[in-house]
Amino acid sequence: MRTVTIVTIATIKILKIYTTIQNRKI
Repeated sequence: MRTVTIVTIATIKILKIYTTIQNRKI
């Protein structure tokens, strides 16, 4: 896997986790 692909997947996962945390705060 290319580094770009790994970074992209990691970013998507982080965004999903961040969104989940924000939803829990509300």
